[in-house]
Amino acid sequence: MATYSLPELPYDYSSLEPVISGEIIELHHDKHHAAYVKGANDTLEQLAEARETDQWSAINGLEKSLAFHLSGHILHSIYWRNMSGDGGGEPLEKDGTGQLADAIAESFGGFARFQAQMTKAAATTQGSG
Repeated sequence: MATYSLPELPYDYSSLEPVISGEIIELHHDKHHAAYVKGANDTLEQLAEARETDQWSAINGLEKSLAFHLSGHILHSIYWRNMSGDGGGEPLEKDGTGQLADAIAESFGGFARFQAQMTKAAATTQGSG
């Protein structure tokens, strides 16, 4: 059976200050993200047990629980790698991200419209954090 583990942060807890405090990063990584990992592993065990003991009525709920915990784990793993103390803002050609800027302009009509749509989508999408 697969098991999942909490990834190491690629930087110190305080690396994103003053935007995000080291205390918040530590809490979010060590407690919140860790809870998704534990939830996924616990659910995998419960799912295996339900299959072994023919508890078929439990499987649908367990699969939903597994999807919830794994998506939280995967999205947080991506989040940690995308955060940077010197990042953010509009992608600029000088930073080597001209293709990204071009794609945003083509798809959204510019960075401001992209940012507005992403903000609205994030505020209206079910999430846990």
